[in-house]
Amino acid sequence: PAAGKVVVGKTVKLAYLSQEVAELNPNLRVLEAVQQVRDRVDLGKGREMTAGQLCEQFGFTKEKQWTPVGDLSGGERRRLQILRLLMDEPNVLFLDEPTR
Repeated sequence: PAAGKVVVGKTVKLAYLSQEVAELNPNLRVLEAVQQVRDRVDLGKGREMTAGQLCEQFGFTKEKQWTPVGDLSGGERRRLQILRLLMDEPNVLFLDEPTR
């Protein structure tokens, strides 16, 4: 904020989706970019999903998971960016306001 104070609670886990996708290393493959955050996610009740399974849930086929990030379309990079954020299991997600 421009003024005032922000207090973040102890249980709050923030994530921020910026407009820039430059934070993604173009030389990494899709699966490697996701595994940088986490190899698997706990879904509760003894269930979990691997990074590869989550990639498939986000529309990245097994073949596409081996594509370098630099070869992805803008929309695919954005999906990858969102997936990486969600892999870290935030409970508050800030979306940057689009300029267009």
